[in-house]
Amino acid sequence: MCLDSARSPSFPADLCFPFSISSAQGLAFQGKLGLNGFVDEAQAKQSWLTNGTVDPLHSFDSSGMASLSVTNGPFLPQWQTSPVLQTSMVNENLFEDLNVAQTARDCIGTESAVVGGFVSAPPGSTSDPNPTTSFFATLLSMWEGKQVDYSGDPMANLFIPIYDRLEGNQRNIVGVLKSTIHWRTHLTNILPKTNHGISVVVENSCDGNFTYLLEGTEVQVVGFGDQHDRAFSDYEIVGKFLADKIDDGTLDGIPFNQVGCPYAFHVYPTQQDLDSHMTKNPMVISLSVAAVFVFTIGMFFSYDHLVERRQRLVLAKAAQSTAIVSSLFVSKQLRSLLGVFYAHLVCSCAISPSKFGTACSRSKMTKEKETP
Repeated sequence: MCLDSARSPSFPADLCFPFSISSAQGLAFQGKLGLNGFVDEAQAKQSWLTNGTVDPLHSFDSSGMASLSVTNGPFLPQWQTSPVLQTSMVNENLFEDLNVAQTARDCIGTESAVVGGFVSAPPGSTSDPNPTTSFFATLLSMWEGKQVDYSGDPMANLFIPIYDRLEGNQRNIVGVLKSTIHWRTHLTNILPKTNHGISVVVENSCDGNFTYLLEGTEVQVVGFGDQHDRAFSDYEIVGKFLADKIDDGTLDGIPFNQVGCPYAFHVYPTQQDLDSHMTKNPMVISLSVAAVFVFTIGMFFSYDHLVERRQRLVLAKAAQSTAIVSSLFVSKQLRSLLGVFYAHLVCSCAISPSKFGTACSRSKMTKEKETP
């Protein structure tokens, strides 16, 4: 874009410079990517004033019809666009576009980057008769790479000044860069898929609020106004732009002006998000762990009881066996006397073996067996 000062003494004469572009090359490149099929040809045709490559300085009315610019200046002709559209956007005087004119003037006047207020239109497709609706739907379709409709949610325009030199305090603005911001796109894919609902209210001090519902990676349009659940107002988290300049690779950067229409982002939980966390799973897990401990303790006591019972049985059997053995055999004192008698018998055999006969023979045989 360029500031045309030819018809206005308010701007220096060197504030505009020529810029040559080839729309045909841009369209050819986009054609290879399959991005040219989203523009409504009938609307594109009615946007042209001539059959030439570029129309003279012009503007559009609310129906999208082009007409020659009749203002006395200054002018802000649009000289280059990305993506390249088949509508006659080159040489459109943006100072006559009510959606962007004031933001562009603020950018030039403050020599800083400025974000404008909400810009919206009725929901619709790329062939919608409303030119703003079809324009937004076309941009979204080219971004997604498929035919999508515009949901009626707000956009915003960011204007960044372009200087005649990179550094120094004597820089002059020779143009501006305009970027269309789709807030819904910037809110997409910022939460995990497991999230079940976060309410985001985008606040613009100039145009009010707009509410979105974030469900996982998707963003649902709720509508204009602050429509968050008031039951969760105490859990609000507010975010704002903290940077006071934009890093463009130069030493000083580009100042970022938020005085005009500052933005704020209010984040709230929802009932769906609360319900997803207020479940019986913790109780079930706790009871399961407790049941495992109770089962383990029960098994321990059961095992201890069985072992003790077995020990009692073994001891009872041992005592019974001892009693039986004791009843079958003579007492200890008698066994001692028998031992003495046996020793006496052996001794007598040694002295007079013929006198004791068989007993001595048996004793001798037993002794031989016991001798190794």
